[in-house]
Amino acid sequence: SFKEKSVISHLEIAFSRDQARKVYVQDKLKKNGKVIYDLLFGECDPQATLYVCGDAKAMARDVNKALHEIIQYYGSHSSGEAELMIKNLQQGGRYLRDIW
Repeated sequence: SFKEKSVISHLEIAFSRDQARKVYVQDKLKKNGKVIYDLLFGECDPQATLYVCGDAKAMARDVNKALHEIIQYYGSHSSGEAELMIKNLQQGGRYLRDIW
């Protein structure tokens, strides 16, 4: 598997429709906020890439909002700085979204 070969170091999955207890991507992000921030912006080399797949209506917007909040909280950045950091991740190919 990719994890066994160290292609990926961390994988979180969330299914909101396939089980009785709904699990949402944005909730997983917030729960792991410090780790997410450190992987994306910390001293690790290489820095992480965030892949998000799913619904374009609510999920993509809510995930983006959660990432924005994580950057503000754990990085002590302003809203504008967080928005620019997200844009830089996207332009650098490190925040990839497969949404429909």
